[in-house]
Amino acid sequence: VEEDWWSQRIDAIRSAKQKIINELGFFPRIRNIIAPTKTMKAIVLTLHSSKDRIPIVEKLQADLTAFGMDNEVFYGVNGKDITVSGSTITYNGESMKYDEKVRLNGQKMAIGEFGCSWSHIKLYQKLLEDPHVDNYLVIEDDAQTVGDMNVLHDLPVYFDIIQLGSSEWYPFVKTDPVNKSFFNIEKKFFNHTTAYVVSKAGARKLLTYTAGHINVPADDLLSNSFINGNIQVIVPNNPVFDFPVGIKSTTDMTVSNS
Repeated sequence: VEEDWWSQRIDAIRSAKQKIINELGFFPRIRNIIAPTKTMKAIVLTLHSSKDRIPIVEKLQADLTAFGMDNEVFYGVNGKDITVSGSTITYNGESMKYDEKVRLNGQKMAIGEFGCSWSHIKLYQKLLEDPHVDNYLVIEDDAQTVGDMNVLHDLPVYFDIIQLGSSEWYPFVKTDPVNKSFFNIEKKFFNHTTAYVVSKAGARKLLTYTAGHINVPADDLLSNSFINGNIQVIVPNNPVFDFPVGIKSTTDMTVSNS
């Protein structure tokens, strides 16, 4: 009789515990406890030569400051300052390798594309060397705030890349939820690096994937890494940042290499 009583009590406790998990969401609650300890800094990526983007950059910084997020401007690599010699590209005394056969469409990289990719790679390196934060919110200087930044309070515990903008040519197709704010996506190409959060784990994986090469544009680096299973990419339900209609990309403002 005593054993039956204890067995009934254990079953009752398990049933009550499962009911709490089902109704309140045990695992999302744990994520909400852990995630806020992960610090994040916003990096607005621009070029010294992009004087016309200053109002956009200032507006982005104002939005980020109002949100309470530490932010800074990062001046990236201007493609016009890159020298291309065969399979080597050089900038400010640094060199990277280039294999024109890697890009799937067979198109040679433009100088501006080299500069953009190198800028993002430098940010991954900067993040890994930054002892104060776990993640960077990378925002390009052609972005504008279009959604609710409060989703950034609900970061998953583990992630590599969170795309916060839209994919113009290959729209994101959301699949299963990661938590109440973010979703996995179908494994296919996407484009644009308008705004995204990169974790130190994601930055490390991307630098390993590049292996000292710049073979594709910055968005293809993320997209190809995702398709090949090197990184995880997730998205919010709606874009938080996007680029204004009609703005011209700086990757198109420079000439192709010979």
